[in-house]
Amino acid sequence: MRAFLGVVPEGEARNFLRNSVRILREEIGLEGVRWVREENWHMTLHFFAELPEQVLRDFCEEIGNKLRFWKAFRIVIERPAFFPSEKRPRLIASVSKRDERLIALVEQIHEVIKKFGLPPADKLFCGHITLGRLRENFKFRASEKLLRLSSKCHNKEVEICLMPVTEIFLFASKILSSGPVYSILDSFRLQGSKSKIIIEG
Repeated sequence: MRAFLGVVPEGEARNFLRNSVRILREEIGLEGVRWVREENWHMTLHFFAELPEQVLRDFCEEIGNKLRFWKAFRIVIERPAFFPSEKRPRLIASVSKRDERLIALVEQIHEVIKKFGLPPADKLFCGHITLGRLRENFKFRASEKLLRLSSKCHNKEVEICLMPVTEIFLFASKILSSGPVYSILDSFRLQGSKSKIIIEG
């Protein structure tokens, strides 16, 4: 099955993204951008093109054993911008600033993946939350507007937001004609997290 391990934005981070998307939708409209439904917002830590069901139970147990020693922490996410670059954009995403704890967490997940003989990541990890996917008919005028907005992300005075990393989810992913549908297979709470995250719809 298709699956991924990810972090879900909660509380102030979700409000931050919600407000950012509202402004962007007002600025550039709907044409040319396929906006991600809010209930599908997440930061992927590792994507599995195929996660065999026969290893699922043991895999989740091993991931749980590794993550139970981790303490919850916070990362910095920025206002949405073109991703992976302004010159060759495919997405509108909120990117996380480099965080050694997040990188170490992903590396530990990769150790478990290697142990089970599962395919490694096919690209370097770059934490981001996809908010919109650009269609082929994305208009240049809208592109100019987003470029002006995204360029502000590099200004130190522009608002950023702290996003808690308190729980890791393993999601199954099904691609339907109406868009992707995610369902929780398992979740792993980190030490110090006060309560279980409720996935908002």
